[in-house]
Amino acid sequence: MSATGLPAKAPTTTGSSARLLFIGGGKMGRAIIEGLLAQGHDPARLTVIDPALPDLGAVTVRPSLDEDTGSGSDPNSGPDGVVLAIKPQIMAEVLPALAQRLCDRLLISIAAGKSLAFFQGIFGAEARVVRAMPNLPAAIGAGMTGWISTPSLSAADRALTQTILAATGQAHELKTEDQIDAWTAIAGSGPAYVFHFLECLSAAAQDLGFDPSLSDALAQQTVLGAAQLADQSPESFATLRENVTSPGGTTAAGLQHLSAALAPLTQATARAAYQRAKELAEQS
Repeated sequence: MSATGLPAKAPTTTGSSARLLFIGGGKMGRAIIEGLLAQGHDPARLTVIDPALPDLGAVTVRPSLDEDTGSGSDPNSGPDGVVLAIKPQIMAEVLPALAQRLCDRLLISIAAGKSLAFFQGIFGAEARVVRAMPNLPAAIGAGMTGWISTPSLSAADRALTQTILAATGQAHELKTEDQIDAWTAIAGSGPAYVFHFLECLSAAAQDLGFDPSLSDALAQQTVLGAAQLADQSPESFATLRENVTSPGGTTAAGLQHLSAALAPLTQATARAAYQRAKELAEQS
């Protein structure tokens, strides 16, 4: 305990030597673990608490939080960071039993709709909490994760958070918690918008006479190629679009129909997802 009577703040280690504890080993939690291992993180420094998780090789998997995986009064024992990777609907049931053990750790939540205030209500007002929103492509190392934190994080905490979350792709620290809800509407839900566009583009190809298999391949490679070109090109999205659009040509004819509807529809789609994300956060 510190001189104030509060648990002594645990030091934070950055890099591959950090001791990390994962509460839950679902798809996103495992994606982060696999990303860390691919970057050279020492598997002996990783522990996962999940009674249903299969063997992960050199990574320690345990069914419950044992004494040697917790915190305790010694700030030099236990994990440097804890990733809360359980489903949001069971957090209120599971986390209070862990609060005393983990209240002095760096806590990183990847649960949708759970606010910083929710975790502070469980772990204490001074808890070092990160609320992160990854997206589905994190499963293949191509994710886009936004995160925000309580003011109590140190520079070392932030560095470790960035290391953990960037293991699955890009990670960006945001300025306000409200931006997490906006991030959810774009990055979190965005892959579904793209998948639906692929469905629609494939259906359009079938309407023009291609068989379903070729239509799927045509839609997928067209979108993938365009995304890769945008990634590698220094030009803006608008310039790239203009490069494809010859005056009076086929692309211009198609865009006459698409442009009038797509921009307002996309904004309305994102706004609806954003409002729902805010509602879920308020409910938590």
